[in-house]
Amino acid sequence: MATDVRDVLASQIEYVNKNIQHMYEEGSQVCDLVLQNLPAHTINRRLGRLIVQQYRGGNWGKMSANGTGNYGQGTGNKQYELKFGAFYAKRNFRFNDEVRDTTQGNPQAVVDIVAEQIGGAMADCLIDDDVAFHQSGTGVISSPTSLPAATGAGTASTTITFAGATDYWGISMFRQGMCIEFWSQDLTTKRTTYADATLPLIIEDIDYANKAIKLNQAVTINPAGSQDVAVIPDMDAYGPSTLTIGSSTWPDNTVAGGLSGDTFRHGMDYALSVNTSDYYLGQLKSSKLQLLSNRVNASTASLSWSHGRQLDDQILTRSSDDKPDHIGLASLAQVKAIEDLGVNLTEYRLQGGGLQTPADLIAYDRKYGTPVQYCGKAIYRDKRLKKDRINYLDKTTWFRAQFFERGFLDGGDSGKYLFRGRIPSTARLATWLEFIIRDCFDFVCSSPMRNGYIDSLAVEAAYV
Repeated sequence: MATDVRDVLASQIEYVNKNIQHMYEEGSQVCDLVLQNLPAHTINRRLGRLIVQQYRGGNWGKMSANGTGNYGQGTGNKQYELKFGAFYAKRNFRFNDEVRDTTQGNPQAVVDIVAEQIGGAMADCLIDDDVAFHQSGTGVISSPTSLPAATGAGTASTTITFAGATDYWGISMFRQGMCIEFWSQDLTTKRTTYADATLPLIIEDIDYANKAIKLNQAVTINPAGSQDVAVIPDMDAYGPSTLTIGSSTWPDNTVAGGLSGDTFRHGMDYALSVNTSDYYLGQLKSSKLQLLSNRVNASTASLSWSHGRQLDDQILTRSSDDKPDHIGLASLAQVKAIEDLGVNLTEYRLQGGGLQTPADLIAYDRKYGTPVQYCGKAIYRDKRLKKDRINYLDKTTWFRAQFFERGFLDGGDSGKYLFRGRIPSTARLATWLEFIIRDCFDFVCSSPMRNGYIDSLAVEAAYV
């Protein structure tokens, strides 16, 4: 009898694809478009300053040139200053000795796991930048949770849902493997009741259909009176004890640990705010109206050509430049709305005595990263932007203020960038290692009035 293949399976070698499949969100498009090439200005604890000329002065008017006339009284230059600083942040990775000892590539494993982790670390930092640029500066990265329901002292759960009827942020800021924390809806109280307080809260998976995240452990949130919000971890490491933005004291360089006043890096919403009661880099906006951005409130109407033209004209009215270097960012829902505005123009060209094949002048088959045109602007899809918004950013007005360039923390005791852990209770060496990337910077916009946004747009039901 011939040998059955099942009798010789022991001698066969299984095939393993050497390309690790990244089954998680890795979007850093806005970072790539806007942030990667920003000029960087190195500062220190003495901070950085922008000198703003409120006006040049000069009294223009009619005069009499006869001997009894005079030239009147002239006026002069008026200036004020904006102060900016930077925020410390880190991204640390951990693996144990056995992982390193058994996955160092051929012949042990098809992939050197430690090398892969180190190799992709900087790319993850760019995604962090993307997330930070889309939050206001409080560290909040979600609207209030919709489930579990607020009750009593709160509910312990590993599944958290963000599906409120008017939640236009949803789960767009989250990605698998991301660490988060939860704070009360009024941004004053951090939730600290975990199933295992020694471990961080990690997003293990994301249910995109139901707008829910799955956590590695249960966290108790949503006590009566609060539908809590998700927040970047350790926002209270230094600075204000509550999550704060638009403070009169930013940047306060008298606090130990880092600059204080505001909580975290100032994203787009900080510069684009039209709230006159906010402070912007040390100046009250109601007393310096040039620091207000531009807003078109659509009042829940569907996007029209008029909205874009109004925003263009607002910026033009307040600025000296008819052609600012704008990049447009639109939520996926609003890119669809832009496409719905288009008329499918067809061009017929004469060829000899007949017509060529018609050419479609408005292309709808767009790859992610390719802009659509709206009111003369290149508009890029932005999957983290709130669904009812379109932002116009003048790239020439943005820069990074930093203490130092992002890099690996060196001085490790197990290789230049590897740090050996210790057991807290005994201080003995642990069987795990970490490597750490750190940076200290902030996003700064030198001229909010050259930027703007359209909000409160209608959102098609399929995108809610």
